[in-house]
Amino acid sequence: MRIRLAIAFASVALGAFAAEPKPSREEQARALEAARKAALDYTRTLPDFLCTEVIERSSDATGKGKYWSAVDSLMVLLTYFGRQERYQLLEVNHAPPAGSYDSLPGATSQGEFGTLLRRVFEPSCAAEFEWRSWSEVRGRRVSVYAYSVSRANSTLSLTYRNGDESSEMVAGYHGQAYIDPAGGTVVRLTLEADDLGGFEVSLAGTTLDYDYADIGGRSYLLPLKAETLMRSGEIMTRNVVDFLSYRKFDVDANVQYPREKQP
Repeated sequence: MRIRLAIAFASVALGAFAAEPKPSREEQARALEAARKAALDYTRTLPDFLCTEVIERSSDATGKGKYWSAVDSLMVLLTYFGRQERYQLLEVNHAPPAGSYDSLPGATSQGEFGTLLRRVFEPSCAAEFEWRSWSEVRGRRVSVYAYSVSRANSTLSLTYRNGDESSEMVAGYHGQAYIDPAGGTVVRLTLEADDLGGFEVSLAGTTLDYDYADIGGRSYLLPLKAETLMRSGEIMTRNVVDFLSYRKFDVDANVQYPREKQP
């Protein structure tokens, strides 16, 4: 069985900023417009780079998300070149893989570099926003906005494969955007697919965190960690992705892979 969330939740406790006054409608509009501009310009500002993804996959046969068992550990080389993401599977459980990343069974996700941002802030998606609260993400004061996108405006594609059988659907979705008002940047996004009744996947959601990392001597806001949850039948799956070792892409790039038990 293989499940793909073509980008592809977590509850977050409110921080010390929660008691601050709610921003005015004008302040909310300015914050959302700044975040929209930054999101739509995001991929244009990124350089070509390499990144190592370490993905820990687990499952819960009860479907309750409480009793996780490890499935496998993946190491993936992500190449971002010409604003396109390419994935090369390097290791499965610290051993050479038998196939490609796209051929892996189980749950996988792609599109963390800009795709999720555009799904929230692209004008054609017509997301509806509502201010929720102040919060804190890694020491930053952030404003939290709930959003929703209808199926009619959605580009979120879910694909389910089980052997030779496959099915696909486009789903609406909702979530929360955590916006740093100082820079108008999104530092966390959550997304959960809506109205999956009748589809083989009954739950599909992700939380994606961004932080600053150095590439070629410059600091860029880049994915830091992602967690994706899916449920099919009675089985729930969880993928936790750590984005490591950002470095500039060039023809002479020297790619080194961490070994077992190394960070």
